[in-house]
Amino acid sequence: MMQRYFKFLSVPYRYARVRVNSREFKKFTQEKGFKSFLRVLIISLQVAFSYLFLPISFAFKMCGFRFVNVDLEQIGSIFYLDLLLREYALAGLNHKKIFVMAPSESLANRYLVKLYRSHCCLIHSQFLCLLLSPFFLSPVYREDSGVNFDTTNFEKPITNSIFQKFEKKIGKSLVEMPQEDISDCRKQLENLSIRDPIVCIHARDTGFYGIKSQNTRNADINNYFEASEYLIQKGYQVVRVGDPSATKLDKKFGSLGNKFFDYAHSELRSEMLDIYLMSQCVFFIGCTSGPSAIPMLFNTRSVNVNWYNPQSAFLSLEGDLCLLKKLVSIKKGENLSLPELLTPPFTKNLTMNELHQLGYLLEDNTPEEIRLAVTVAVEGLEIGCDGADYITDQHFCFGHRGRFLESKHLAGVRGEFSQDRDLYDKSKVQHLV
Repeated sequence: MMQRYFKFLSVPYRYARVRVNSREFKKFTQEKGFKSFLRVLIISLQVAFSYLFLPISFAFKMCGFRFVNVDLEQIGSIFYLDLLLREYALAGLNHKKIFVMAPSESLANRYLVKLYRSHCCLIHSQFLCLLLSPFFLSPVYREDSGVNFDTTNFEKPITNSIFQKFEKKIGKSLVEMPQEDISDCRKQLENLSIRDPIVCIHARDTGFYGIKSQNTRNADINNYFEASEYLIQKGYQVVRVGDPSATKLDKKFGSLGNKFFDYAHSELRSEMLDIYLMSQCVFFIGCTSGPSAIPMLFNTRSVNVNWYNPQSAFLSLEGDLCLLKKLVSIKKGENLSLPELLTPPFTKNLTMNELHQLGYLLEDNTPEEIRLAVTVAVEGLEIGCDGADYITDQHFCFGHRGRFLESKHLAGVRGEFSQDRDLYDKSKVQHLV
């Protein structure tokens, strides 16, 4: 009962580029219920107290204290926590003075968050979070929330700079799975004949959030059959990760035998195994969804397909691949080019209805296009790409720069974490598709 009260009184998360009360106010205007009204009133009072405590907040910040308020209920937002702690480490801040709001009852992945405990002080108690709310909501600590790392704003290369400097100074990821945990996870998988090398696949659908209108980032897992078949032919074990509410697989996946494992619907699922699979795989096939951020935290390569929108695709490790969804003009029947996709209004996360009003349809990648992206990644690994822009005219692989793969032609973009962000001449590689 007490936990329910504390949840109701809980401190709201700061969202990148979203005012702290805006989501609660929107919910109130939609529901117009007493509980919603009371929730908005409580949050307003918490914000008011944060202003009363401004002098103390300023003093704490001058002494090196940080109060981090990141939405850890969503697994992708743990990426913001990672970035902030990298930034603090580069600045030489004392990790004992960094307080992170992390109520145990609402964490997306408790195991992953706990890996950061040697880099900060995690506040798991709802009661303590409530007591410290004047600081977690203080405008003094507004930037200690990931607001500068908005993935839809690639004009400010803050993320780029942090990753480059951290890699140069530290030379490894901020967090790592303990070896004993890796051994434990490997043993659990081997009991089901699941052995390295492993490639993981995640396709977002409506199941997890249950909001049908949020479908622009969805993908159909059944379009990944050809890519999975190719990977198995190349000697890889393919593991589909996700939530139990995820779309069921077509019967054709049964022909892949035990080399394809539907972990999302298995009883083996655990928070530790989730992170093991996404961090220790050879590479991760993701989409525009929270899990796609996890491999980056551990310097694991990704092949992201069905990506929408292109702005956030710059948020990738050097050498990652990205296959964009297609925006097709209803009148002309032509795809927007990559440079056009990087101009307003297409830089925003427009809904299907908004796109249709503008005269465009959003199309998923075809099974053939997904297989192409995976083929390029595998061939790059087999060649042992050493950082050259192109090995030959026939190969496009992991290496010096992040990559985009675009429908109807292959295009390259230097990723957010490489030195620059330049478009490559598409004519050089058109013949690949």
